[in-house]
Amino acid sequence: MWENSDTGFPYTIGATGILIAAMGDFYVATTRHNIKGRQIDELLVPYEESGREFLPFEAAFGAAIIPDEEDTDYKDFILLKVARSLVAPETLVTPQWFDLHFRRHVPDLLPNDELCVAGFPKSIQSIEYDESHIRKQRLIADGIHIGQAESAHCNTIRFHDLTMVPDAAISEEPLSGLSGSPVFVMRPTSGSVVPYLAGMMFRATKSSSTGRFIHSYVLYRTLESIRAGKSVPAFVIN
Repeated sequence: MWENSDTGFPYTIGATGILIAAMGDFYVATTRHNIKGRQIDELLVPYEESGREFLPFEAAFGAAIIPDEEDTDYKDFILLKVARSLVAPETLVTPQWFDLHFRRHVPDLLPNDELCVAGFPKSIQSIEYDESHIRKQRLIADGIHIGQAESAHCNTIRFHDLTMVPDAAISEEPLSGLSGSPVFVMRPTSGSVVPYLAGMMFRATKSSSTGRFIHSYVLYRTLESIRAGKSVPAFVIN
């Protein structure tokens, strides 16, 4: 959510992000368009059980856009680096942080892989102004991977059932706010089945029952560049 200047209720419901642990540091990943027109210091990301403590950030990283580049969907992301010195260490070792430490944490996707998306579309959130309370409701929607999207380094999910998402006003998309959500794929590991971060949603429509997501390899390669002390240049995957 976002902090605003309304003295009556100084918070605005936002979109979704992913908590990522990578190479000794911690980040929040979300889409660029989620923060368009906003300041990073207005962003409020709760990270512990009470929901009253928010992550402090010390830097923001994104992929540069090449002049005249037409296909930029896979660059619709931003990585916000957490200021670790300002956060209690024990709060950064919980299951809500997803590992992207190594290449093995980035799954290869196959057609018809079962996927799951967890996020907070605005159509199912509510604010009780009299009580100064935001009631958050998370959407968990499963579907199948139907292959690469039209955009480079992006993939497509077809949702099985979105009837739990109410229709919005005619000018709004019911799944607005789902961008920035993690997309998971289950993989067997050491005798059990665990979720791997397959990517991050950047677009979805209820009418088509489909969504597009940036493959997690894009995030991983960017994190590698950051860790190596490099700037994040016009980002191209080899």
